[in-house]
Amino acid sequence: MASLYDLYVILLFISSKYAGSAAEILLSQKASEIANVGTSILLQCEVSGYNINDHHMSWVRQAPGAGTFEWLAAFRTGYTTHISESFKDRVTPSTSGSTAQLRINKLSSSDTATYYCARHRVISDIQLIQTGSEIKKPGETVKLTCKTSGYDFGSYGMNWVQQIPGKGLAWVGNINTETGNTVYASSFKGRFTITKDNSISTAYLEISSLKPEDTATYYCARHNENN
Repeated sequence: MASLYDLYVILLFISSKYAGSAAEILLSQKASEIANVGTSILLQCEVSGYNINDHHMSWVRQAPGAGTFEWLAAFRTGYTTHISESFKDRVTPSTSGSTAQLRINKLSSSDTATYYCARHRVISDIQLIQTGSEIKKPGETVKLTCKTSGYDFGSYGMNWVQQIPGKGLAWVGNINTETGNTVYASSFKGRFTITKDNSISTAYLEISSLKPEDTATYYCARHNENN
């Protein structure tokens, strides 16, 4: 998949925040919002650690039980506003101080979802291209590939993220592409191995002794820096 985002995606309906490396970049969102059908709602995402006007901010959402994300809009002060055709008449992205905002009008029951704000990284023809679908049997091993271009591969860490159908994102682990050091979430230690090949700007995720519960979509995501 092509990725133009830093790994700063935060659940709107969960009080949480992501600390981004040494720069302490934070995107903090409110907890659950409840509104009536036909009314409007203003979603907010407060940032710190960088100038909000230096990057586009996108809004995406995930309906309950959905395995995919739906992009709504992207906004940056002084630049063209981009809004999905499906939402052109109902959503308005904006910023106020250091806060990104998304107003949704004429709410319907179908708007019930988890909403995410995501800071764009600077566009420079960066690409992260992953292998297509893999079909394996329990007990086998699979090696997923993420080939990159458009930047210095060894200067940025690489994350792998798992999304089981109907569930949210789960961070698998990270590799420092300069040193090769890896860090894994406790639930993925043992059978999951992240490696890299700097000569071809490629990161790998190998999963051994496959289990049915490993069935998922796996994403690679470039980290803000090596750490």
